[in-house]
Amino acid sequence: MLLTVDLERLRLGPGQKLLDAGCGDVNWQLTAWEIDALDAFVGLDITARLVSLNQGRFRHHSNKVFATWDVATCALPRLKFFKPAADAAAAAA
Repeated sequence: MLLTVDLERLRLGPGQKLLDAGCGDVNWQLTAWEIDALDAFVGLDITARLVSLNQGRFRHHSNKVFATWDVATCALPRLKFFKPAADAAAAAA
């Protein structure tokens, strides 16, 4: 089954972040300029080969990070450019 997303309905843009769990080969990004405008895109996948491929293909994109992750057994990875919501709320108070 192929899952498609209507990017226009998501209204993605600057100041937003997107997590793609089970990102696969992210070929859809080749025609999705909206993703380039995000503050951060994180692609997670269980297949190390795909993660490595994505890291190479998008190495020139400073807003994109790819990591190997198993949704069934692993906690979400901590990434340097993300602040946990609780930390961000405390900093804003």
